[in-house]
Amino acid sequence: MGTDVAVSPKGLSAHIRLTRAGFSINADLEVEAGSTAALLGPNGAGKSSVLGAIAGFLELPAGSEISVTLAERSLEDTTARRWTPPEDRNIGVVFQEHLLFGHMTVLDNVAFGPRSTGSRTAEARRQAASWIELLGVSELSDRQPHELSGGQAQKIAIARALAASPDALLLDEPLAALDVAARSEVRRVLREQLDSFRGPRLLITHDPSDAFLLADTTFVIENGRITQRGTPDEIRRSPATPYVAALAGTNLYAGLAAHGSVLLADHDHTFTITDTSMTGSVLLTVHPTAVSLHPDCPSGSQRNVWNTTVELVEPLGDIVRITLGGPVPMAVDVTPAAVTSLGLRPSGPVWAAVKATEISATPA
Repeated sequence: MGTDVAVSPKGLSAHIRLTRAGFSINADLEVEAGSTAALLGPNGAGKSSVLGAIAGFLELPAGSEISVTLAERSLEDTTARRWTPPEDRNIGVVFQEHLLFGHMTVLDNVAFGPRSTGSRTAEARRQAASWIELLGVSELSDRQPHELSGGQAQKIAIARALAASPDALLLDEPLAALDVAARSEVRRVLREQLDSFRGPRLLITHDPSDAFLLADTTFVIENGRITQRGTPDEIRRSPATPYVAALAGTNLYAGLAAHGSVLLADHDHTFTITDTSMTGSVLLTVHPTAVSLHPDCPSGSQRNVWNTTVELVEPLGDIVRITLGGPVPMAVDVTPAAVTSLGLRPSGPVWAAVKATEISATPA
């Protein structure tokens, strides 16, 4: 795990102990003001329950032990029988399904935040117009939510949360419902807004790409427990569980795409992808289980084949993590039997192969 640090007075701290329908959650989170933390875990791990407890949405079962502190304010303390309603916590929440008010225009949706904090209608609309312009979607001001694309609606949801001048931001899988093109654009906008927001930010996600690209610190939650905490580099270098090892091994590369090929930005290597129409800057994702290793140059359907060397061999329970050297460093997961049959050892030669269909490419 990463080293614990003291949280600044303006930060967010949450201590959550609860059991619902036989599933228990035991989680402690600390998020510095001006930084983004990701709560990363599979579906059913307890992520949404943690968010609901912090935001005040969750109906707590008997015996729960919850304390939430934000910017030196105690928002909840079950021991002291203190509970602050959600509308009084001054926490902005962006949901996966954006949840815009269908009977309001985009402008009035965003103005809802400042109006709920006491601003007059004219002033609230002025603030809303500023946020809409800042996010580059002024042309959408008079539209209804049903007239928006998924990416446009999520930008408006982000603007609505920020317009209320919250002390903290909670983002519940904000990119999960978007298609590839919209996901890339909204991720860019979200990164810009997170970087400029002065309060603590907590991103809930099951996608390691979102966690590693958007967050400064990642908390991994499995079966209701925080199993690891650290920076993306710390988690990649020292995964604490097999689940984390699989996530941390996700290989991310930046490059330039043209005609179905991607020239990597930091490595003298080109990958073939399936989308021949994609051009310009892209991000490639290669899962560690998608790569096959061979003692000799393989023949077959793989479009990407290269000769390399083994740098590290790390047993991780039922799998072994192989770290490949140049021309493109890569983490590969194989079985212990494969290590033996292939004679994999540090500094030993090996051929690697991956199908074009196994490489995920998104605009950067």
